[in-house]
Amino acid sequence: PTEIDADLFTIVGNMNIGIRFIKSQEQKIEVARLNMRAGEMAIASSSFNSAAKYLNLGISLLPDDSWESEYDLTLRMYNAATEANYVTGDFEALSSIIHIPLFEARCFNDKLGIYDTLVRYLIASDKQREGISKCASVLSQLGETIPNDVDSQIYDEEAREVKRSLRGISENDIL
Repeated sequence: PTEIDADLFTIVGNMNIGIRFIKSQEQKIEVARLNMRAGEMAIASSSFNSAAKYLNLGISLLPDDSWESEYDLTLRMYNAATEANYVTGDFEALSSIIHIPLFEARCFNDKLGIYDTLVRYLIASDKQREGISKCASVLSQLGETIPNDVDSQIYDEEAREVKRSLRGISENDIL
């Protein structure tokens, strides 16, 4: 940890209090970066409520063209913010940001973390069918096919394949 990391929460907290006085876009991006660092540090220490506050504020400081001008920062910020909002159960904040990176991210791999959080959010929101559908869509994009109708023959074939794959593996190996 650097010297600034030891006081990062205090520094970022004070900067966030005075955020309305920051006018230049360069300064806003720098404060967004500091909020990103503080958010990541808060996540690392399992302080998800604090992380969500830093990350949501950081997102609000990003310029409109951040997906072009600050792609890596923007992607990291959205990934971390969606996770922090999910863990804290702030589904209102989560739902307001989760679809943005799915639209803006440059490649499928950059969307995978968001898809993971989206599916968990859907399941937690009692939208299991939508979550399963989203999983099937993601798996399809990864080249896996999921049959729409699973009859007993397909189930039996899959069960046999799983048993074959697990042959010789103990319960302790699995755990």
